[in-house]
Amino acid sequence: MFEDAKQRTFAIGVWITSYSAGGALGPLIGGAMLEFFWWGSVFLLAVPVMALLLVLGPLVLPEFKDPDPGKLDLLSAAMSLTAVPAFSGSLAVYTLSILVLFGAFFFMFQYLQLVKGLSPIVAGLWTLPSFVAFIVGSMLAPALVSRVRPVVVMAPGLAVAALGFGVLALVDEGSSVLLLVVASVIFSLGLSPIFTLTTDLIIGAAPPERAGAASAISETGAELSSALSIAILGTIGTAFYRSRIGESLPEGISPEAADTARDTLGGAVAVADGRPGPLADELLEAAREAFSNGMQVAALVSAVLAVLAAVVVAGFLRGLRAATAPAGVA
Repeated sequence: MFEDAKQRTFAIGVWITSYSAGGALGPLIGGAMLEFFWWGSVFLLAVPVMALLLVLGPLVLPEFKDPDPGKLDLLSAAMSLTAVPAFSGSLAVYTLSILVLFGAFFFMFQYLQLVKGLSPIVAGLWTLPSFVAFIVGSMLAPALVSRVRPVVVMAPGLAVAALGFGVLALVDEGSSVLLLVVASVIFSLGLSPIFTLTTDLIIGAAPPERAGAASAISETGAELSSALSIAILGTIGTAFYRSRIGESLPEGISPEAADTARDTLGGAVAVADGRPGPLADELLEAAREAFSNGMQVAALVSAVLAVLAAVVVAGFLRGLRAATAPAGVA
């Protein structure tokens, strides 16, 4: 929709900001639904949103398509795009950034509710500062790259994100929730410009008639990376949880209950519910400590991946400038 490069960068910043605003509202509204209704009510939130989209989408979203598309060949389109250094480098940084971000939030929500014992709505409130930081960073990105090259914004941003994950690695079961919030604000502020600028570079690297294909590949990478984030970082955290809690389960728990407690922190909380006070407290303490250890290791892995993404930026994207004409126009 935006062939003017500066308008496109700003539009992508607005898109990422809207994504962040939705991310901030989701835990709050979902937490309120869980507070007052049954757990399945959270899935009904999507119904009015999708109904509104189905009605308004055709009315307010103009259609843009290649006037001479030719034969549909998705493989050739993907190969032609990934051969461009600006496209492939930006896509790699984009997917790595999503991988580390989703993994962090995966652990944060569990930590707030199952380690700190907060209700869903209160846990959602504690995540608001990170989403505010995400919105601020997303809106600042277009202004920053109008003065400097993207690498000058992206590489330090990824270094800041790595610092944030390093702070997250300091959080244990006895830490203040504020330390978790500080960590999330730091890595959100560092990562938010990355999503705006890499998306802009990915779409800008393609000719206008291939912009749709470029966007599709970008979003496919994002969805794959978010799934891998839960799979990889979640597996790492769970492996450390199981290795730690296996050594510290209190006596007096049946083998079946012990197996449940070893599976997940949620399982351990369920097992502790209804047990005698001292036994429940001992089990919860062991489970929460084990989960915190797993989260710390996953945070360190995220920090390393953020540094790796910064290296990719410095190596492949250092010569690029934002707000330039698309390749096809040039």
